[in-house]
Amino acid sequence: MRLSLAQLEEFKSEGALAIPGLIPTGVIEGWQAQMREACSEGVDLHEPDTWPAGRYAPTGGWPEFSPNLYNVTNLQCIVEQVGGGAFAASHPAGLPWTPQVPMTRVILPSAPGTQWQAPV
Repeated sequence: MRLSLAQLEEFKSEGALAIPGLIPTGVIEGWQAQMREACSEGVDLHEPDTWPAGRYAPTGGWPEFSPNLYNVTNLQCIVEQVGGGAFAASHPAGLPWTPQVPMTRVILPSAPGTQWQAPV
């Protein structure tokens, strides 16, 4: 997939570009399932009363997504097109497309009916 000139101009102007359908629904659903599976120690994403206050990371940290974000169809081509070869797809630079951990911490929303408080 190559971006159109209009899409490239929007990216240059706005610094971001929405690309509907870039990540297939099945991949997103798989990532969501992996995140749910990683939630442990009594955290049930369907039960707000079980959500911990503040930042949350499961024991052992978050898993690497499968498939890896950078292996999603068309993403490498877009990164190369937008970056003109200057993007380091991962850290450390020089090791392109290495596995990515999705995040180190998640801040779950406050339970419905409770007063919001800043994360700790």
